[in-house]
Amino acid sequence: MNQSNVIHIMNCIDNHRIDMYELARKKGISDPDVIKFSQDLDKKIINLMYIKRNKMLEN
Repeated sequence: MNQSNVIHIMNCIDNHRIDMYELARKKGISDPDVIKFSQDLDKKIINLMYIKRNKMLEN
């Protein structure tokens, strides 16, 4: 995976985080939609960490 893809993923995570905060503000942090959104965001962050870790191991 090249650097521009990693940057794109990072930007997507940032945008999703902002969206999640807005959703939580409107529905409350215990709303099932907010919890699901947060879990999906966590998965994206873990995937990004995995990609970065593998990239470091390659160097």
